[in-house]
Amino acid sequence: MSSENVQGMRDRLERFIKAMQSVGDAVDGRTTAEPPSFLLRVLAIVDTALAQLPFREGDRVALVRDLQIPRNDGWYHCRHFLVQGAVGTVREVVHSGGDHFTFYVRFDDESWVDDRGEVHATAEENRHVFGFREGELRRHGI
Repeated sequence: MSSENVQGMRDRLERFIKAMQSVGDAVDGRTTAEPPSFLLRVLAIVDTALAQLPFREGDRVALVRDLQIPRNDGWYHCRHFLVQGAVGTVREVVHSGGDHFTFYVRFDDESWVDDRGEVHATAEENRHVFGFREGELRRHGI
């Protein structure tokens, strides 16, 4: 399974169920076509899974530890602000296939360091999102 935004997945499933109802209405001439019960069960399972997520879009979170970023990693230039306690906002939740979700976070204090070693804040519209698993984050303020 490929990565997918979980809210988008749920919304598409709901649209699919509604489309099936419309097809049933057109074929049967009914106005109360019911979707197959298994789809309603799948929708209930998705809703239950979403309710169990530790973080949702818009939640404030913090890193639980400093990241050990290798020099050849694309995040290496971010090591000065990707530290324990760095605070950000969950921008997207994605099912990453298999057994986990990825929480994409935009950090409040994203910055860059110039060649003189001076730190400069990154403009809000230029900030990146960074993907983390559940154990790498905690709710901010807890």
